[in-house]
Amino acid sequence: MAILGKIPGEIHYKNVNRFDQLEVRNEILIIRFDARLYFANVAYFLDTVEEWMAAKGPELALLIIEADSINDIDSSGVRTLETLVQNTESKGIKLFFANVKGPVRDALKRAGFMEKMGTDKFFYQVHNAVDYYDQKPGDRYLEYATQTNN
Repeated sequence: MAILGKIPGEIHYKNVNRFDQLEVRNEILIIRFDARLYFANVAYFLDTVEEWMAAKGPELALLIIEADSINDIDSSGVRTLETLVQNTESKGIKLFFANVKGPVRDALKRAGFMEKMGTDKFFYQVHNAVDYYDQKPGDRYLEYATQTNN
């Protein structure tokens, strides 16, 4: 897992522990998970996310899960994401997803997760999610429910 920060002047986000001088906003936490999300690692995933959210403190307003490296999810993973939704909602924190691969989107759709969550919380890239949060004109987000071939 990694916390991501923005490369200054770019739209790209990188691991804050591997790159210097990345831009990190106090009110936004961007996390990349580099594995399939399944029964064997869901506790680690949720515990780490909760730990990093707590470390951000009361300023935290948005959590973005950068999911490009998640290539599979099982029912335990879906339930864990549902728990994460409940946890963020109870704290008044918005939750967005970026770069969710087609097979994972399909599994989330089959499980009813996307319908409950709302397709407007799923974005092409992290910078699209941040722009949407910042309400920048011309924001583009992907309604994944209508796109199942990626």
